[in-house]
Amino acid sequence: MSTVQPVRVSFDVLKQNRRLLVFPLLTGAALALTTTGIAVPLYLRHGVQPSLSTSERIAIGVDYLLLGFVLTLCNATMICAVHDVLRGEPVRIGASCRRALRHWRQLLVWSVLSATALLLIRQLERIPVVGWIMRERTRLPTRSA
Repeated sequence: MSTVQPVRVSFDVLKQNRRLLVFPLLTGAALALTTTGIAVPLYLRHGVQPSLSTSERIAIGVDYLLLGFVLTLCNATMICAVHDVLRGEPVRIGASCRRALRHWRQLLVWSVLSATALLLIRQLERIPVVGWIMRERTRLPTRSA
């Protein structure tokens, strides 16, 4: 199967079920609200000064985890809706959200795991040799003529 086929199927599903376009909008709104809840008060208090107290650093860490959970929950909700569409059922945003929320514990564990892995990778990239190796490994191969 070529890589084009899944993209065509995805666009066909979107053409037939325009309500699925609501999910990226909801995800963006949820992420904006979550980020605003911590970023705006910190900016108003400190401006661009990087001096943060321990409690503020903890708040940023909790917000980072919360952002990961919100993103994971929104993705799970969209997957539930797409699953319904592929089974021939109509898109019901509320029902999809309720189905995803039934698995909130697993989604929270996944969010913590992914946030921890991302933070670990970011810290490893700061080590000069490790950062160079990671950049070399992720570089796209060039095509020879």
